[in-house]
Amino acid sequence: MRQSKFDPEFDTLRELWRRSRLIRKLRGLLAHASSLSAETRRVLRYQLLPAELWARTYVQWVVWRSTDLLLTSQLRADRSRPMFIRKYPIDFFWDADDANPIMDAVDDLFHKAG
Repeated sequence: MRQSKFDPEFDTLRELWRRSRLIRKLRGLLAHASSLSAETRRVLRYQLLPAELWARTYVQWVVWRSTDLLLTSQLRADRSRPMFIRKYPIDFFWDADDANPIMDAVDDLFHKAG
């Protein structure tokens, strides 16, 4: 499968990311960047990179589509240790409302890729 931040096959996925609660929250925090440390701003910008969004999406997709209890428990453990930014907990993975359509879009990508 090709993977490029410009590949039109990823348009649906990019749009779902853009509309997700997580991305809106990260962008909202960056809108108040002057109140954040340089390190926090760097982390937030990194989390918004297309390659990083894809990496986290793929990890969550593998866990959601597998029946492996160890993977599920590891993701759950990671999510239980969020980063706090301006008193807001952020775990950088998709919540259930956003995850369902995002995971379906990944299914479609893999289906199209064969």
